[in-house]
Amino acid sequence: MILCMQYWDGDRDRAMETSRLIADMELQKQDRHQFLFAYRFDAQLPDPETVRHVSEKFNVMKPHKGRRREVGWPAGCNGLACDILMLAAEKHREREWKTDAVWLIESDIVPLKRDWLDLIDAEWKQALAQNKLVMGAWQKEWGINGHVNGNLVFHPTLCLKVAGLEGSAPQMGWDVYLAEKFRPHWWKSSQMANFYRHVDVKMEQLFPPREPLAFVHGIKDDSGRRLVREKHGLGKV
Repeated sequence: MILCMQYWDGDRDRAMETSRLIADMELQKQDRHQFLFAYRFDAQLPDPETVRHVSEKFNVMKPHKGRRREVGWPAGCNGLACDILMLAAEKHREREWKTDAVWLIESDIVPLKRDWLDLIDAEWKQALAQNKLVMGAWQKEWGINGHVNGNLVFHPTLCLKVAGLEGSAPQMGWDVYLAEKFRPHWWKSSQMANFYRHVDVKMEQLFPPREPLAFVHGIKDDSGRRLVREKHGLGKV
């Protein structure tokens, strides 16, 4: 799997903090998964110290500078995400990316369990067995038939098998805009959830008495990262 951390200058610091948390969640270096920083065309390169820190647990790929020129919200996010969808197809076709999974992540994701990558990987294998190409947290809101959140895992051949993924309407998130194209190919994850625009989350929200999730997205402050570090004894950032 390639974990692809997307960012622009407005959330670069948070993206670096989240990347360090992802590294700290691993007990040893991952030989199976790689890490890719992907930044908007007008953003700074990833922080060198963060790259060094992440490289202790993952093989860090050469950063990808976005090739699209959209800015603003959600157009800037849309452009970078669609660029990566196309990039994965190109790299697969050129046999440079030898993987069956690219995971689009952002600064507001929070891994919850130490084995979160194994859990997502295992569920992705279930999705592939059913010939699915996209896996994410499903939401009934937005889109005609709901949508899977854009912090999703996709097969690098997605753009080779599904036409029309080159871009999105500038006034709408790409995951909602492309939902009907994804729908025949999506797997609704049982391990992911979207805490859309949550702030000041509590320990019991992230770690309820029932079996907790592996991963959440959408927490817009540092409360999630802080609580996960506290839960697993990882210390401060």
